[in-house]
Amino acid sequence: MVIPVPAVGRDNGEPTDFAKKARPIMIILIILQFSLGCCRLYILDIFGGVWTIVLAFCGVWAYASGRGPYMGDLMFWGLVTFFCMWIFDLIMFLERVFKNNKPLFSGGTEETSSFRNNFASSTLIAALLIDITIPIFAIILYKERYSNIESHPILPDRSHDSISTGVTRSSGSSDHSGQHTSGASFTAFQDISQSPWFSITSEDAIYAAPIDHVLFGGHEHLVAHTNAEYAHKGLTQRDRLDSLTKTYAAMVRAFEKAGLDVFLESSCLIGFIRHNGNPIPWDMDIDIGFLEDECLNVFPNGNDDMYSKVSELLGPEYSVDKMGCDCGVDCEGDDGRMVGHVADKDTGFGVDIFSYARVTPDKLRPWQHDGRQWFERIRDRDDYTFPEEALLPLQNTTFAGVNGVLIPHNPRLFSSYEYGTNLEIHPFPWGFLAYSNLGPLGYCLAIIYLLIEFPDSWDDKRVPYWFYTALCLALFRGGLQSSVVGTCAINKYVPKPYMDEIFHIPQTQVYCDGHNFAEWDDHITTLPGLYFWAMATLGLIHAPCTVNNLRLFVSIVPTAIISIIVGLFIWSLGPPSHRILRTLTVLLYPTSFFYNNLYYTDTASTALVLATLYLHAHRRYILAGVVGAISVFCRQTNIVWLFGMALYHCLVEGLLPCIRTRKVDIHHLLTVVASLWTYILTGVGFIAFVVYNGSIVVGHKENHVASWHWAQIPYLILTVTFFMGPIVWLSIARYAIRAPKPLTDAFIIAICSIMLQFGTIAHPFLLADNRHFTFYLWRHVLTHRVVRLGIIPFAVAIIIRGTLNSPVGKRLFHKTDNRVAVWVFGLCCFLALVPSPLLELRYFNIPAMAVLLVYACCEDGLWMLYSTVGWMATINFISLLIFTERPFLSAATGELERFMW
Repeated sequence: MVIPVPAVGRDNGEPTDFAKKARPIMIILIILQFSLGCCRLYILDIFGGVWTIVLAFCGVWAYASGRGPYMGDLMFWGLVTFFCMWIFDLIMFLERVFKNNKPLFSGGTEETSSFRNNFASSTLIAALLIDITIPIFAIILYKERYSNIESHPILPDRSHDSISTGVTRSSGSSDHSGQHTSGASFTAFQDISQSPWFSITSEDAIYAAPIDHVLFGGHEHLVAHTNAEYAHKGLTQRDRLDSLTKTYAAMVRAFEKAGLDVFLESSCLIGFIRHNGNPIPWDMDIDIGFLEDECLNVFPNGNDDMYSKVSELLGPEYSVDKMGCDCGVDCEGDDGRMVGHVADKDTGFGVDIFSYARVTPDKLRPWQHDGRQWFERIRDRDDYTFPEEALLPLQNTTFAGVNGVLIPHNPRLFSSYEYGTNLEIHPFPWGFLAYSNLGPLGYCLAIIYLLIEFPDSWDDKRVPYWFYTALCLALFRGGLQSSVVGTCAINKYVPKPYMDEIFHIPQTQVYCDGHNFAEWDDHITTLPGLYFWAMATLGLIHAPCTVNNLRLFVSIVPTAIISIIVGLFIWSLGPPSHRILRTLTVLLYPTSFFYNNLYYTDTASTALVLATLYLHAHRRYILAGVVGAISVFCRQTNIVWLFGMALYHCLVEGLLPCIRTRKVDIHHLLTVVASLWTYILTGVGFIAFVVYNGSIVVGHKENHVASWHWAQIPYLILTVTFFMGPIVWLSIARYAIRAPKPLTDAFIIAICSIMLQFGTIAHPFLLADNRHFTFYLWRHVLTHRVVRLGIIPFAVAIIIRGTLNSPVGKRLFHKTDNRVAVWVFGLCCFLALVPSPLLELRYFNIPAMAVLLVYACCEDGLWMLYSTVGWMATINFISLLIFTERPFLSAATGELERFMW
């Protein structure tokens, strides 16, 4: 067996005969693209002509190695050609046919006009044909290449190369060392072929590899997952599998004597399916499970009784580290879900035991209310559930030569709910992403490969676990590098502190120097939480507090926290399909995305509030209160969101049960309130700060006086809706029209008009600072009475009614707890925004991301999600392009200024 690795590097051996024969076709397609680009320039299709010529140069780049078309570059060329030009050319073609109301080809009284018309039509038809031909050609060649992957070496034979890469290869599992010498030609995937993963190319090599090989996680993983006091050096993977099989056989007999049925699960069940009743060759342990209720019947006296009986049945050869039906708070290892572990004393390798329980009806997802019984691993942080017909009744079989082994009734169906349906596919080790140093282009290619390789996984919405791991790692590292690239681009164009950075960066540098922590710039309105965070982080890596490093800190640390927490919310609350798309729907919110690249408090503030919300949702109240206090130390208005979480908790956990039972339980109410003692301490400390300081803001108090800026609420509603995109606008309008409510609409319009008429404030900063987009929004839009008192109230009424009548709105208001959450959220928006006299769209970031989280978790229409992501990505690209490429000369200062949110 050869582990199938995507052979996309340019230096991976000679291409197949089919690839060699495809060279003329590729050359012809490149020439056609160049010719087509020139023709489009002739008919004054400037955009299409330039793009077509650029794509032709991409084709030249894909062919440039001189040894034929290679898959990484060719697929990139084909996909870029298709996605960049196909829709554009099709729209132009249809517009030419239908909008002009004349035949596609026609004669004419004027020769020049007739020729140009026919020439333009021919050019568009040729463009459509070429746009389709190139990706088809790339896909055909890709499929042929992949079908021959096992007949070609994964590692090239470089003995005849004139340029040495410095990579040595010996038998067994020797590591690779050395670096590429200058002059070699590499693609984005070239460094993958240098990875130590590729010292193993067969199943026999896997068995002969030492147990601390990087394929098995390396030495650190071995120490962390093995009983060190029993582990021996020099063992191979075959020794480990033999030891695991012996331990597993002893456990099967012990549990059989005890009367408890245990069954294979997780990776061992995958091995049973894929490797004809044997473990996965590179597996590192054996996983078994049992039903919790059966375990409690067999061992009614508790975990200690189970531990002693199993230890006695196993004998002195094995070490029972822990054993129980449910280990409770003592759970350790494997994300806290492992209830038992038994190891071979000779080697230290062992068997992990997990407990399965029935899912109670209140924990079922909406699509699981189908009358079936569902099971889940207890204390499993991953949201996997398994139907009863896949698990029970257990069937008897043989595994790794051990007879009397029990497995789920339908092992393939059971495994598919955790790993997807492509169980026979040998995944290439996803660790190559962790051991490589791909640039943004390389990660784009990796993501494209993963997305197109296994389309069947998307059909049944259960993608293999390894696929998620590789794709998420590629997205995270690619996004991280892209974020760093964006920040570096801003540093290139704006090397000095800009806008509010002229206050934040010098203040942080004062702290980093450690000279005077009492020194303070009176222009700064927020507390110094961000400065201490940045100072501590950069101090750990001994990096100076330069403008570049401080911006990079924001673009990496708080941004990563936001990405992770949003992903966790989507994975735990949203449907199991298109999770990455749903995550991007939240992360690409334009004003939040823009300020990820600048040293502002907004990104850190949002990250800490989201972290507080996540901890609160998982009932980690003490830690949530601590993180909430830190968030207030970054931005004072975050106290509002901490108050909202506490209020919701008291209402749902304390007041609503009393209302339902019509009985006031004082002890229960006090217990609920007492659980939030860290919240209370933070609130008391905040009140003391306001009393001592005389204001919520620290500096610039005269320009940040609390006001009744009621117009902030309509502004918030319109801003969030605008950034969700045109498809969402149309959907909201459609739902609003379907269920008209004139009285409700009139009431909303009246309230909104009053807010805008008597609660609009034109702050001096808004009127004077022409660097913000809001300056032009106010000057050209919001100052018109027709817009402010006519269009905006009507639009707000449509948005509210359309949202309430939409499936998402109906689902949201179906439960009392959700209705309470909406009212508390509205109160928090009022408390956080209305007192602020200044209109800045970044103040809406936290409520906007909360709305987008609900939208991403509840929206079933993929086109809605795709349109939102595309719309936001376009806005982000344009705003960053304007900020970096379109500066203007300030008449007041004579310096270059830049437009921003």
